[in-house]
Amino acid sequence: MLPILQTNCAKSGCHDANTHEEGIVTTSYQTLISTTSVETRFLNSSFWKTINDNSMPPSPNPDLTAQQKALIKVWIQQGSKNTTCSHVCTCDSTNVTFAAVVNPMIQTYCLGCHTTGAEQGGVNLNGYNNMMPYINNGKFMSSIKHDVGVVAMPYGTQKLSDCTIGKLQHWVDAGAANN
Repeated sequence: MLPILQTNCAKSGCHDANTHEEGIVTTSYQTLISTTSVETRFLNSSFWKTINDNSMPPSPNPDLTAQQKALIKVWIQQGSKNTTCSHVCTCDSTNVTFAAVVNPMIQTYCLGCHTTGAEQGGVNLNGYNNMMPYINNGKFMSSIKHDVGVVAMPYGTQKLSDCTIGKLQHWVDAGAANN
C-alpha cells in the first residue's frame, strides 16, 4: 500500500516532506500515521473518501486504479498496520508477463509521475509502447536499480525490493515482450 501513496502522493506540490498539503506527509508509514488523524483507520474517513471518489490524486495526475484502491481499502480494513505482504508476495520470476506483472508494477510505482499529461522529466511510461524507448536504451532498469549517474527511481522513495527489480530484469532479459 505504501508504494502507491509514495508514488502518487509523496511528491512536490502534494504530500511530500516539504509541501505536506493539509499537513499530510505520505513518504513513510510513520509520517502517514503521524500526520493523518486516527480516522485514517476507517472507511468513513476523509482519507479514504478522497481516494475512493477520485478527489486524490488531483488532476492532471491519473486516478488510482481499482486494484490500487482495493489494496488501500484492505489495508484500512485490517487496521492500517505497518505490515508487509509476505504471505502473498512471493518472488517468482518464472512467468513474468507485461500484462500480469510488469504493467501493474508500473501503475503502482511509476504512473503517479510518468503518465500521459503528467510526464515528470519528460518521461511517459503509460503503456507498453511508451515504455519501450526507456527499456531499449537501458535507462529504465538503470534508474530503478539506482545505478550511478542516473536519477534513482521511484523518485524520493526507497529503492524497489530486490524481488521487484528481479522480476522486471527477468522480463527485460527475456526480450521485454508485450504479453
